[in-house]
Amino acid sequence: MSEPNQEAPSRFSLRRALQLTGRIFSLIRSFVLNLLTLLILIAVLVFVFSSDDKVAVPDNAVLVLNPTGSIVESRIEASALTDFWLFGSPSVQTSIHDILNTIEFAAEDDRVKLLLLDFSRVLAADFSQIERIQAAIESFKLTNKPVWAHASSYSQAQYAMSLGADKISMDPLGSLILSGVSITSQYYKGLLDKLNIDINVFAQGDFKSAIEPYTRNSKSEHVLVAQQAQVRKLWNRMVLRISSERGLDVKDVLTYAAQLHQLGEPEAVSLASIPVQAGLIDELLETERLSASVDEYLDLKSKQIGFSSYLPHVPESTASFGEPRIAVVVVEGEILGLNTLVSGKPSGWINQITRVTEDDDFDALVVRVNSPGGSVIESEALRRSLRKYTETDRPLVVSMGGVAASGGYWIATPADHIMATPVTITGSIGVFGLHPNVERALESVGINTEVVSTTPFTSAQSFTKSPSPALLELRQRQVADIYERFVGLVMASRDKSFEEMHEIAQGRVWLGSEALNHGLVDSIGDFDESIAKAAELADVSQFHVEFVRGPSSPFDPVQNLIQDARSAIAELVFPASQLTHAVSERLRYVQDPSSIYAQCLECFVDLN
Repeated sequence: MSEPNQEAPSRFSLRRALQLTGRIFSLIRSFVLNLLTLLILIAVLVFVFSSDDKVAVPDNAVLVLNPTGSIVESRIEASALTDFWLFGSPSVQTSIHDILNTIEFAAEDDRVKLLLLDFSRVLAADFSQIERIQAAIESFKLTNKPVWAHASSYSQAQYAMSLGADKISMDPLGSLILSGVSITSQYYKGLLDKLNIDINVFAQGDFKSAIEPYTRNSKSEHVLVAQQAQVRKLWNRMVLRISSERGLDVKDVLTYAAQLHQLGEPEAVSLASIPVQAGLIDELLETERLSASVDEYLDLKSKQIGFSSYLPHVPESTASFGEPRIAVVVVEGEILGLNTLVSGKPSGWINQITRVTEDDDFDALVVRVNSPGGSVIESEALRRSLRKYTETDRPLVVSMGGVAASGGYWIATPADHIMATPVTITGSIGVFGLHPNVERALESVGINTEVVSTTPFTSAQSFTKSPSPALLELRQRQVADIYERFVGLVMASRDKSFEEMHEIAQGRVWLGSEALNHGLVDSIGDFDESIAKAAELADVSQFHVEFVRGPSSPFDPVQNLIQDARSAIAELVFPASQLTHAVSERLRYVQDPSSIYAQCLECFVDLN
């Protein structure tokens, strides 16, 4: 009997090994080639989108000021994209400073003969931003250059930004609806009850409305009264502005706003003609005929140049050698610190403040706050970084934008001077905590949770087991301690007693003019006045203003392109994206290590 062939399996195994090795090398080669192709593509995109080529500004130019998306203090930097990939799509944004600088430069540009306002693609702007744009337009008109506003249709905010124009026109198919001022709240208690989900809430402050969506199905009486007063004051201010700019009686403006659906005969009068008859619009003009009408108005042949094409011509100021510098750090949006939670690194805002603190060439710091607050831990980290800056004996001025409330006010407490606009929404000095619990929901589908523990605080970070009475008591004590800490910081900053502060705190929201009366801010003014105040405190007359931003990346243009593309895709799937965004907004509040927040969830007033 012959012995079995031992070499056959060996040759077979060797062949299999060689084949596997070849496949691995093939995969590595494909990966490397694909990676190189991707890098080349990115390099091309960077080159294209970072090109310094400028569209020439023609003589007899009509500058079309047509910003898009949300008006913000500063576009979100690439380093902040982490939060947005985790929680919904960022919106297309336009910096308010780009708009204002463009208007200011165009006023002195002899090539620009007319400023054409087209705010039809502006999706969101707060009251403070609208009034800054109005003021810039008034300054532009001092050069005797005309301003024309046109849109296919006007939202209320778009119309308010156009008010200063010498002429306001609208397409015959358009409409102008004065929608008033509103605060919209959604309440989840009914849904949570149906889903057997319990939300344990802990709050300090009778006016801290952030918890009400989880505990009620409607606004409490004191919150309702406070919000009614707030929107009424803002609405009166807008109506007075419309009345003044258009030379109309206040009663006529209010009649138009409330009874538009009944004005005119539907069979004889088009909806677009009603604002013309009411004196709110000067004429109806087909958009296609706009250029010819502008030429006739100017009595010359003009050529239009858009905002994005003109902006590269607006020079950025640079500091001369040895010239005093005033730093500006913009704190905008929710102070959630998700990037800090994920990476363990300080937030971009803290890095910017630290840079100013360590650079003695800066003579003063202005912190522009446009934030409803957020995480207590992150707000306190920001406050401490600002306190460390003040130890360098250089002035710190906080400039409040549209919203500087709760955690947005917390970070302002180390300031030498706090300045707000008359319409800034501020205050909201209160804190709250949330602890969701799905134990009953799990039990309803047959899942039971049992815990063997050594202390009554085991379920502190668990959503699947009801908290013990001891844990509930501890949570409330934590919130009470942090509230007293918050009030104490404001007491020290504003030189008030606890009783005085508690009276105006408790989560109560104030407009800037009211905050001045209560001693929460030092003066009324906007960004430029804040810069002037910082210069005064630093005792400098000639200075350069420098916006401090995060480190730039060669891939920033591509990241901005991705951001805008994601926003466009999100708009295509509306309203599904809006629903997921709303849900994700609420889910943010389980991300903070302390689960305690200094945030004003209803500080955003709808002007559209």
